[in-house]
Amino acid sequence: MMRSQTRPLRRALGALSWIALAAMGGTAPRAAAPPAAPAPQAAKKNFSSTKTCAPPTGDPIPAEKVMQDLIEGKNVDLTSRTIEGSLDADAFWPQATTEKRSSYRVIRGRLKLESSRVTGRIAFPRCIFLQDISLSCTEVLGDLDLSDTEVRGGIAGEKLRVVGDMRLTNASFDRDILFKGGVFESRVDLSGAHLHSLSLVDAEIARSLEIAHVSTSLVDMSSLRVAGTARIEDMLALVGITARDATFSRGLTMSFVKVIGPMDLTGGRSGAEFVLTDLNVEADLTLPRFFEGPTTLTDVFVGRNLVMADGEFRDVSIERLTVKGASRLESGRYAGVLNIGDSDFGVGFRANETLFSGDCEFRKVKFPGPDPMHGAQFVRMPSLVDTTLPRIPTIVSDDGSGNDDDTPDK
Repeated sequence: MMRSQTRPLRRALGALSWIALAAMGGTAPRAAAPPAAPAPQAAKKNFSSTKTCAPPTGDPIPAEKVMQDLIEGKNVDLTSRTIEGSLDADAFWPQATTEKRSSYRVIRGRLKLESSRVTGRIAFPRCIFLQDISLSCTEVLGDLDLSDTEVRGGIAGEKLRVVGDMRLTNASFDRDILFKGGVFESRVDLSGAHLHSLSLVDAEIARSLEIAHVSTSLVDMSSLRVAGTARIEDMLALVGITARDATFSRGLTMSFVKVIGPMDLTGGRSGAEFVLTDLNVEADLTLPRFFEGPTTLTDVFVGRNLVMADGEFRDVSIERLTVKGASRLESGRYAGVLNIGDSDFGVGFRANETLFSGDCEFRKVKFPGPDPMHGAQFVRMPSLVDTTLPRIPTIVSDDGSGNDDDTPDK
């Protein structure tokens, strides 16, 4: 009987304690929370664009009106309009000098031109933009010059067309530069630029591409088409470099480049000389597939795997190559001379179904595995200098059929 009477009393005391806690701003004890869901992984950058371009309409707007709005700190937000004349900072502001940062022109308002046309040039050298720049689907009939300029944001330039040169030399950008689907009918120069990331996906460059003395996180040049020369020199990429299915019609030269992640040129094409010198790739290095000119690799370090599979090469020279992972050269075609010296192909090597048609010299080369040339075919016996092949390579006729000789040249 006593127990049945104390139960209501305990319930009442419990309720009073909850009320007292609430009155004091306290919180009642809670049941243990379920374990938190794992944090989502960082999403990969998506440089895709869904921009739809439209032709300019309406009466032209004088460039002076646009520049006056920017001088007064106003936003310029124009869509499908024509700007008559040049947007040239030097013509409306006092001249700025690279020696004095205090002389730089500060542009507080936003510059947003979409599906528009500028009949002159866009030139804002030695300026500071406090907001992003948007030039998507816009046509610039002159140069685009942002030399020595700071942008406290990025550039949205999907499907941008520039008839003259594009100069971003010594410019600084806090966010991504997106030129997906852009058309540049002259030169593109990003020498000395400080970039967050750069997208030239599906872009076309009629003349030359120059990227030198640059630090960035990611460069994506997938499906880029460069009709002139392409040169990348003294670059640090903290995430990676991608140029899948890119075409470098007059070749590609990369020197003094360090990539913390991978460098992927899968499916690419070099129409002239392809040169990699003083290259350090901490992850995988994948080379293009088609080489219409000579290929040179000198002082190249690959932290993981080297992929040259399915490649069609002419003359190839490799000096001081070091691969820490495996090397894949299978299903390739080497039509010209192949010289390899002072190189280490890592812990694994495959060259099956590869045909070496020209003269080959292997000098101080480490080919890993019990039979690294298994499945490979040589038209001529390779010359071995301080190099060991556990088994004699397979020698075939010029058309790749039948055995010509099973003994090495003396």
